[in-house]
Amino acid sequence: MNGDSADGGGTSLVILGATGDLTGRKLVPALFSLYRRDKLPRNWRIVGYARREWDDAFFRETLRSWAEKLPDFDAAAWESFAECLHYVRGDLTNVEDFRHLDKALEALENGNSNRLYYLAISPEYYEAVVGHLCDAGMTHEEEGYRRLVIEKPFGYDLASATALNHALHRAFSEGQVYRIDHYLGKETVQNLLFFRFANAIFEPIWNRNYIDHVQITVSETVDVEHRAGYYDKSGVMRDMFQNHLMQLLSLVALEPPASSDANALRNEKVKVLRAVRPILTTDTIRAQYEGYTSTPGIAPGSATPTFAALKLYIDNWRWMDVPFYLRSGKALANKASEIVVQFRRPRISSSICRRARSSTRTFCRCASSPTRASICVSRRRCRTRRTRLSLSSWDFISARHSRACSPTPTNGFCSTPCRATQRCSRAKTRSNCPGN
Repeated sequence: MNGDSADGGGTSLVILGATGDLTGRKLVPALFSLYRRDKLPRNWRIVGYARREWDDAFFRETLRSWAEKLPDFDAAAWESFAECLHYVRGDLTNVEDFRHLDKALEALENGNSNRLYYLAISPEYYEAVVGHLCDAGMTHEEEGYRRLVIEKPFGYDLASATALNHALHRAFSEGQVYRIDHYLGKETVQNLLFFRFANAIFEPIWNRNYIDHVQITVSETVDVEHRAGYYDKSGVMRDMFQNHLMQLLSLVALEPPASSDANALRNEKVKVLRAVRPILTTDTIRAQYEGYTSTPGIAPGSATPTFAALKLYIDNWRWMDVPFYLRSGKALANKASEIVVQFRRPRISSSICRRARSSTRTFCRCASSPTRASICVSRRRCRTRRTRLSLSSWDFISARHSRACSPTPTNGFCSTPCRATQRCSRAKTRSNCPGN
């Protein structure tokens, strides 16, 4: 929504199914936040479309009740924002109602305008609505661009998703279709790529050699509320796992994309999902919170899960045999959206314990301090007189050392720089020289 048509007709965001829960809880509060930050285009409007007998005033008042729940609600800003909210009544299954919607939009736009059709409706209406938009002549781009926005779930399985894709392409080209996941708009999720690929500390150890397991959890304290009709057909697996949690999984596990282009990022996500090992039923758990079947709109004997957890593996070089634990559910004790990356216990820990028992090590006296001594420890131990070094100093000696040292003239040792390729000039110290 960052462009205007040539003649200043502006942009119309048409929310199909505008009286639903998604519009009040997510869409309008987010748009109001963008408006307050001056992130919406000039000459824009939001047009709600649904079958309820509402008008503009009732639509605005209903949405205000949702916006007032925001912690930083601004009443003055809302009054200005509400002037751009409009409502058109119509049935999703009636093509004539869509023609009426088209005329209402033309009256509001007063000229050429861009349009985004946001499907805030149940998945069973997708194909019918897209067909009616096409039949009503609302998909042509002669008078501005036309875009279709679809949120999860996109089909119930591969066959239904493929059929839905074909139906969309009969009315819209691929470049006109936006398949979105509102979880990707969260700030924490957006920072995952930056955290991984712009962080020189974590990226080298982001693999099976250092990571023991990964946990991805999205828990909610709310129940199904007013979404019983939708939720009982989808359950937690389609509502959360096939989209939100799989997106988080792919962002954690993907390889660095070749560029920041959306297609490059998508291709790397696909590689991760294709590498997921078939999940065993013994590695899954499904459950239902108490009282779910007594909710209005839920079938009495419904077995739809409201909680699920599973373990999966990604069979590629980076994540081979590292378990990923995914869990999500409703009506839980705590609300959380988190990713826990558990690193392996350092392998050096056992050797540290052994060193603590022995408590001492030796070092070469070619240097006058433990710090200087670190350059003289090599595969060939110096044959000079030895002394003791405490454990705390020993642990800071690097594993890679130079075989050349420049000892100081103390205790009668050679003052000439001592290197492996040259002999000392004083014969009496030749046998003690580390260069021998």
